[in-house]
Amino acid sequence: MLRLTMSITKAKGIPDKYSYQCKSTYKFLNEEVPFETKIIERKKDPVFDYKNVHELPITEELIHQLQFFALNIEVFGMIESKRKDIAQKQQKVVA
Repeated sequence: MLRLTMSITKAKGIPDKYSYQCKSTYKFLNEEVPFETKIIERKKDPVFDYKNVHELPITEELIHQLQFFALNIEVFGMIESKRKDIAQKQQKVVA
């Protein structure tokens, strides 16, 4: 049995434009659905503090995948909608 601990601590230097909501994802081996960190709001250097333990039986297929396929960790950031800001400003003017 292979026990692998996946840790994603933080990301650095997220552009302001994309720092509204950040998360990190990765697909491990043949998983259909990616594993995700929590969403961090409004941080250029988000701290995810993510940890997940994967336990897998050691097979020829597993050895092949670990040798020849890369693990990609992706970081996604969202742009904050301006519509909400406009609506809030309009409510203040009306009130």
